[in-house]
Amino acid sequence: MYINVNRAIELYERHLRSADLAENTIKNKLQPLRLALPVWGSVDVKRINAQNIDDLFSRYEWSPRTRNLYLGVLRQFFAWCRHNRYVPREFDPTLSWRNRTVPSVERQRIPVERFGELLDATQHPRDRAAVALGLYTFLRGSELQTLQVQDVDFTSSLLRIYRHKTREEDHLPICLELREELQTWLNWYRQDRGDLQPNWFLVPSKRSNHFTWVDGRQVQVTDTPPLRPEKMMTHPYRPAKRALAALGLDAPGEGEHTLRRSGARALLDSLRVEGTDSALLRVGAMLGHKDTRITAHYVGLHMEREQRNELLAGKRMFPQGQGVTTGLRLVR
Repeated sequence: MYINVNRAIELYERHLRSADLAENTIKNKLQPLRLALPVWGSVDVKRINAQNIDDLFSRYEWSPRTRNLYLGVLRQFFAWCRHNRYVPREFDPTLSWRNRTVPSVERQRIPVERFGELLDATQHPRDRAAVALGLYTFLRGSELQTLQVQDVDFTSSLLRIYRHKTREEDHLPICLELREELQTWLNWYRQDRGDLQPNWFLVPSKRSNHFTWVDGRQVQVTDTPPLRPEKMMTHPYRPAKRALAALGLDAPGEGEHTLRRSGARALLDSLRVEGTDSALLRVGAMLGHKDTRITAHYVGLHMEREQRNELLAGKRMFPQGQGVTTGLRLVR
């Protein structure tokens, strides 16, 4: 059967959508295939070979993590092609490729002592609300984007969210710090737009700062661009990146996940100081994790190792008389 790459990708996308996968999942599975099109051309799928794979990975300078991810996506695509008999049963142009070792890089976490400083570094009241929600609820960008005014319940101190990744609804606690931030934000929102509508986005889109010419020079019209309450914020990572940059903490890959990691670590430390049982499980529940291994990665294993060494280095592991003998017996 003849089928070119372009048509195969179209059919593969239809298959992914029929499987009812999340939109972001579909996007991630199609990304390397669409990047491959200008490299491979619209050739017959059966003609793709190891050289084509070499050309693709040589064309783009992907990090080891991204490279491994895309290699796995390509293998899934070729497995789907084999299943549908678009290619021979033994067909796999990625056969000679292996995953690369991903260097362990400790991601940035903002200490709780600098939360106030980070909030003050925001440039707009909406951005401050977005950063506060990230720090105190650990929301993902997609969860932050779809929050509406009606999702805030000050009476029960709960925030209703929808986890798009797992397709579950959840209710997160509104702590006192977040309550103050949200009340300040909603008062500003109300002054800017009038009576708030329940279905308006909680942290909506806003128009960019606009400029005009006055007496031959360009001047900014307003310091607080008007909000668009019925339009979703399109780039939820930007408020965090701008605030981090203002503190000299911006780096590639940092954004709303930096807030998520920072809040999770601060909560874990707080729960441990209080002696709370199952602290990691509670933090995982806030993050929306079902596996504590993922939570452990988020909060930072290197800090666990440091605490381990501080606890045990040069000290007894067990109380006197437990787990150790008090003397040695000479055996002849």
